[in-house]
Amino acid sequence: MRKTLLAAAALIALTSPAMAGEFSDAYILQIGGSNAATQDQTGSRHSAATVQAGDFNLAETVQTGSYNTGLILQAGDKNNAFQSQTRGGDDNFASASQSGDYHWAFQNQYGDDNFAKLTQVGRNNLSRSTQTGDDGMVLSYQDGRWNRSYVTQESDESFAKVVQIGDRNENNLTQKGKADHKATVLQVGDYNTADQWQDGKKNEADVVQIGDRNDAEQRQYGETSDAKIVQIGDDNEGTQFQSSSASGNDLDIVQIGDKNEADQTQFGRGSDGLAIQIGGGNKAVQLQSGPEHEAKILQVGIGNDANQEQRGNVFEATILQVGGWNTADQVQYGARDNEAVAVQAGFYNTVTQSQDGRAHEAMAVQVGWNNSATQTQK
Repeated sequence: MRKTLLAAAALIALTSPAMAGEFSDAYILQIGGSNAATQDQTGSRHSAATVQAGDFNLAETVQTGSYNTGLILQAGDKNNAFQSQTRGGDDNFASASQSGDYHWAFQNQYGDDNFAKLTQVGRNNLSRSTQTGDDGMVLSYQDGRWNRSYVTQESDESFAKVVQIGDRNENNLTQKGKADHKATVLQVGDYNTADQWQDGKKNEADVVQIGDRNDAEQRQYGETSDAKIVQIGDDNEGTQFQSSSASGNDLDIVQIGDKNEADQTQFGRGSDGLAIQIGGGNKAVQLQSGPEHEAKILQVGIGNDANQEQRGNVFEATILQVGGWNTADQVQYGARDNEAVAVQAGFYNTVTQSQDGRAHEAMAVQVGWNNSATQTQK
């Protein structure tokens, strides 16, 4: 704690208004032994400050272009921080703060007007952010041990926020395409993983995982897609894929319990998917291809299985299962106006509904014991 306070006070002193001069400014303060700091500035009106309190810390800042700012604060032992503001970029800001031991921080900014702030507390954490577009923002916070964070921004005006608290959590976040992506990751627990990929324009992705050994994957292609995953418990898996040529797609997964699985895939425009699973051992799969689709799955209990597949136009499918070993399968093919609803409450219930063609409707409601329903329309 004393090392952290000394380093913070020194950094504040070094980053006083005196740094705002006409030419470039560079400041280094090291408290301890065997620390190393390098600052390389090419261009004009850069600002660089490095404060290290502890032993065997390493810091490096390289700046080209103009009006770039790089700040490094390290309190502890054997920490490493590298900042690269090069390739002729201007007006970039990077800040790395590490408290503890054996941290690694990499911040690369190759465009203009990018902002990156990194904080790591604990031991053996690693964070890497790379910004090659313009006007991007990356916020990263890790508290614990052996956490890993990787953020890549190749698009303009994109936002990424990562918070990981616990041990051995990992996230991989990539933003590509035109501009204006938003992605957030919150992981609390141990051994959680989150993988987010955005390629296009104005996509939003959010992952919240609280527990251990949860896995979330989101992939978005196209424009104006929205994806959310919330997993509370252990050993849950959530996967979302969106490919859109227009706006209005939504994906939501909420899983509370252990060993739940949800898989949602959407193609086209105007699709909406929601899967909520409360309990353990539930499985939900939703596939939608075409415009104006909607699918909802709610499962409460144990051993439930729901599968929905839709291809064509103007489809709706809803499955509600409350109780034990329920199974519902709904498949819809054809052109237009299909709708299928299955509601099950109890145990040992099974519903299978298949529709091929147009203007079909199917509904199966089962309340009780050992029920089975099969409906086929072509």
